[in-house]
Amino acid sequence: AVNLDADPADAQRFLRRYPVRYPVLGGVGDTLPGRYGVAGMPSAYIIDRKGIVRGVPQGFRESQLKELPAQTDALLRHGEAKGNCR
Repeated sequence: AVNLDADPADAQRFLRRYPVRYPVLGGVGDTLPGRYGVAGMPSAYIIDRKGIVRGVPQGFRESQLKELPAQTDALLRHGEAKGNCR
């Protein structure tokens, strides 16, 4: 993940409430979203084993705490995502 918060404490508070199991990079400046075409924050990219982007959920909703891992697990198990991932 890439954190773009101006105040790193904002990201730390968020991550204490919603911990993740992957590295979070900070201090990269504010040009990164434009370079990669990120339209909303936060954005996630769900990529299958072949490198095909299967979904780009944007924003944050509590329901994503269960939806995104389920979609990722479906890709790992069967090679396809379930739900609104595609």
